[in-house]
Amino acid sequence: VEIVRDIEVGDKVKITDVGKLYSTYWKFFVENQLSPSLLGRYQYERSDVDTKEYVVEYIGYHSDNENKVCVIREDYEYGKVFLIGMDGVRLV
Repeated sequence: VEIVRDIEVGDKVKITDVGKLYSTYWKFFVENQLSPSLLGRYQYERSDVDTKEYVVEYIGYHSDNENKVCVIREDYEYGKVFLIGMDGVRLV
């Protein structure tokens, strides 16, 4: 029996749908008062992103709708940061 639970901050995830990445939504970081360090590592490039594991840094809502969005970073301390719709990732 597989236990299904919601993704939470600190969880490890993989990208399942690169089409759910937000490549130009930098104001999400400002609107949610997130660390300038995260914004500084926010990536627009999408190559190879679906082959790695990420750590969830923050979960919030898109400012124009009720879609959940999460900030994920590569699984090391100063890894690249991406913004993706919650329905574009899965737990590892």
